Amino acid sequence: MKIDWQNHLVNFVLIVFSILLAFNLERCASERREQRLVDAHLAEIVKETQFNLNSHSETIEGQRKQQVFLDSLIRLIRSGSDPAEINPVVMQAMNMSLPFTKTTAYNTFLQTGDIRYMNDFKVKSDLISLYEFYKIAEVYNELMVENYDNGFFSHIKAHLDIVGQEPQELEVYTDRSFVNSIASVRYFLVNSIDMLENDRERMQAFIDQRESAK
Repeated sequence: MKIDWQNHLVNFVLIVFSILLAFNLERCASERREQRLVDAHLAEIVKETQFNLNSHSETIEGQRKQQVFLDSLIRLIRSGSDPAEINPVVMQAMNMSLPFTKTTAYNTFLQTGDIRYMNDFKVKSDLISLYEFYKIAEVYNELMVENYDNGFFSHIKAHLDIVGQEPQELEVYTDRSFVNSIASVRYFLVNSIDMLENDRERMQAFIDQRESAK
């Protein structure tokens, strides 16, 4: 019996083509599902970033106000002003603003492993960098609070009237360790503002990037 090799070859090619086509279609469908998943995560991260942007903006405003009070306090102490004038500024300078940074959406992206589907290396790199800077700012804030508590606020608790806010003797305010603690808080504060400003620029750039990608 003569074998129809030509017909067999055509059938074989059709079968192979069908398998490859099915494979490619499944791969395309899988890539679309993965991209939709990535886009959903990024949408939540954009919302989270907008929240953090607002939080940082409010914190910067609060820290700048505190810096003004600290500068005024240093001037008043150096000029030997009346304690009745110094005391209320001390109380105002106590108000420390710290950012509340949300990371839930980003952590979910990492913990689910869905970040592996993100193919845009630059966007992925910018995203990771953004949240790494959050961690740096968090560590710096912890150092700033520790410095504030152990120096400036420690002196206030020990020597000033926080409840009644009655002025104390001038020596309480002109104490060298207290003046140095004020300068130390101001130093940390200025650096914190710079750091938060940089973070804010990164956040805005990420939000703008995602908007332009729509």
